[in-house]
Amino acid sequence: MFRFTIRDVLWLTAVVGMAVGWWIDDGFLRRSLEVQVREQEKNVENALILLEQRRRVQQAANSPTMPSPGGFPGGSPFNGFPPPASVSHP
Repeated sequence: MFRFTIRDVLWLTAVVGMAVGWWIDDGFLRRSLEVQVREQEKNVENALILLEQRRRVQQAANSPTMPSPGGFPGGSPFNGFPPPASVSHP
């Protein structure tokens, strides 16, 4: 039969404690890295969305179908009707 001294039990306790501590720390680091990777993926997705929106705005700005300088097709918001009389304020 095996006989263990106090010293053997203390060594075993130290080794098991180190192993458990390493295992817990490794799990924490893995979860932390997974969270960081997910955050970076979200940042990349948001950046791609912003780039697509900017591309669309740029396309619209360069499009030949832009409104006339008055902001209305044909240049007049009145579509052939005379503009309203100006109102003077006292």
